Amino acid sequence: MFERYTEKARRVIFFARYEASQYGSSCIETEHLLLGLMREDRALANLFIQTHIESIRKEIESRIEIRERISTSVEMPLSEECKRILNYAAEEAEKQSHKHVGTEHLLLGILREDQCLAARILQAHEVTVSRLREEATSSGRRNETVNDSEVDVGIPEWQQQGIPKGYGFAQLLFNPATGTLVVEVCRGTAKRFLPNRLFWRRKDSDRYEPLGQPEENCSQESAVTSLAKPILFFNSNRITQHEESRTSGEWDSLYSVDLQKLSVVRYASKETLSLPAPYNDCWVTRLLSISNDGALLYLTIGMCEKIGASRLNIAYHLAELDITTKSLRMVSLLRATFF
Repeated sequence: MFERYTEKARRVIFFARYEASQYGSSCIETEHLLLGLMREDRALANLFIQTHIESIRKEIESRIEIRERISTSVEMPLSEECKRILNYAAEEAEKQSHKHVGTEHLLLGILREDQCLAARILQAHEVTVSRLREEATSSGRRNETVNDSEVDVGIPEWQQQGIPKGYGFAQLLFNPATGTLVVEVCRGTAKRFLPNRLFWRRKDSDRYEPLGQPEENCSQESAVTSLAKPILFFNSNRITQHEESRTSGEWDSLYSVDLQKLSVVRYASKETLSLPAPYNDCWVTRLLSISNDGALLYLTIGMCEKIGASRLNIAYHLAELDITTKSLRMVSLLRATFF
């Protein structure tokens, strides 16, 4: 859906998702989209809205119900109004013969959904469709510095900024404590699977850099980060490619990342985790989230009693891991669930 979006436009969606989580919303609403746009493209916001983001934020907060914050790792769908806005943005790009959807098109999309909260706030600040459309056509912004003579339009823009060619989007995380974005990317074909990789960049930077130096066959997966602490965790699996075009995986370890120093440390493995009886073998299947205070890591884990080559009493649990003490507590048995 976002292949044609410029890097700035994609970050607007990301920041909108973050804003929604901060207000405890169950989905991304138009007001979150407006806040995301103002955070990402201040030049556009200053040109048309001519007021500070905090003023707009106070207007929004006076009209919505603010609930308890939720983790940024929770799936956050777009509201129906936001879906229409994205469709309008694509239409505006087509009308102007732009090959990419930029932040100015998103702003036009918000205004065209004229009964939504974000549009009503913009109207109160005298931002109109006609004024914005005229500026988008004549100002030369043309997709926020995308130059057709320099850009291969067949390659998504974000892959021209440090992500290897051929990798696709898996998930994007933001750590507010350090202003760091971490993207998990994947690549695979019918005949060959390549391990997932993590890349990072500061929010004001234009290029992604590899996170750590993983072994060639180790896949960096299901990364999670904290809202308040400069930490990130990811799961690592060793991937084996078989001759019959089949792959298999074996759990490697959990890794922790200090996002200030960008240091990657092997945090825990099956040899270091303390398991309840009668289990003596385990494998982490997925990381789910980190508590807001950065104290607990939630994950799903498989465990068994291993006797020689045999695995007995296999069970999957939702568990919490105390990040300081590395103590593991089973929260709930996962019945009839496969990972």
